[in-house]
Amino acid sequence: MRISYRRKFIFISRPRCASTFIRSILTPYSDILSSATPPYHHHATALELEKHFIETERNWNDFFSFTTIRNPYNMMVSYYEFFKPDINGIYRYEESRDKIKYNPDDLIGFNKWIETGKTYHRYAIRKGKVIINLWVKGFSKLTLNNAIIGKSGESIVNKIIKVEDFEHSLSDVLKSLDIPMPKTLPDLNRSERQKDYRYYYNSFSKKIIEDEFAYDIELGKYKF
Repeated sequence: MRISYRRKFIFISRPRCASTFIRSILTPYSDILSSATPPYHHHATALELEKHFIETERNWNDFFSFTTIRNPYNMMVSYYEFFKPDINGIYRYEESRDKIKYNPDDLIGFNKWIETGKTYHRYAIRKGKVIINLWVKGFSKLTLNNAIIGKSGESIVNKIIKVEDFEHSLSDVLKSLDIPMPKTLPDLNRSERQKDYRYYYNSFSKKIIEDEFAYDIELGKYKF
């Protein structure tokens, strides 16, 4: 997450979607940098930030907001390899969950994790109900919908950058903000991966991602 009051932009940072790289580009031009805690969490959603803007009497529509999208089949493998969930589904960035310590020596298999894994919602609205600080089964937290939808139930983000078309799509956004495009696009935060992402899936896990990330797949025109 990055916010600039001077240049009037908001960057919504999504995990494993080149967010670290973009944050590094925007940092010199930002007034608000992200942290590990709300309201400016590294991966604060549009809904979370919109709520904070209302509380601080700022107008969301005065800012240009943008985020990224990535093939979800690929993104989920990257998430798995980077955060290394253990047999209890606890991620390596957690010391423990429900008094159970993270065990780096006993990692869960990818397909089992897709079937049983959970993600943490700091603040979200699901079926008209507010969710606060709750682990929820599935990966709705990681979807594009979760990142861009405001309290109205509609997207409040102006631009979605496709990671697979980074060189052109990111360049256009940075140019509009009068920010220079880096000469090289480093592969930051690269997860350790031995195989093409397709090798990780079975038919069941593929279907789970297909259903949960249906909006991402349709918008990005992604294929398995």
